Amino acid sequence: MGENMAFFGLASGMFFGAIASFVACFVYGLPLWMGLVTYSACGVFTTMAVTTALYMRSDSDDGSGSMSRFNEDKSDAEWLAALNGESKGQKVA
Repeated sequence: MGENMAFFGLASGMFFGAIASFVACFVYGLPLWMGLVTYSACGVFTTMAVTTALYMRSDSDDGSGSMSRFNEDKSDAEWLAALNGESKGQKVA
C-alpha cells in the first residue's frame, strides 16, 4: 500500500510541477530558470502533500513497523504504564 501512495504522490508532483512550469514560462513570460525553480518547488510541495494526505487517509497497518500507526486498542493509562515499566498496576523490577 505504501509504494502506491508514494508512486501516486510522485506522479502527481511531476504532473502539477510541469503544468506550473509551463504556465510560468509561457503564460507569465518568466525566464527558463524561474520555470525550472517553479517546477521543482511545485513538484516537491505536491508530492509531499499528496503522499501525506494519502497516508493520513489510510487506516491499514501492515505490521512491518515502517510508518505504522500506534495501536489504538490500548488506553492512555495502559500506554503510560508501559512507558513507566509497569505491568497491570505493578512495578517491574
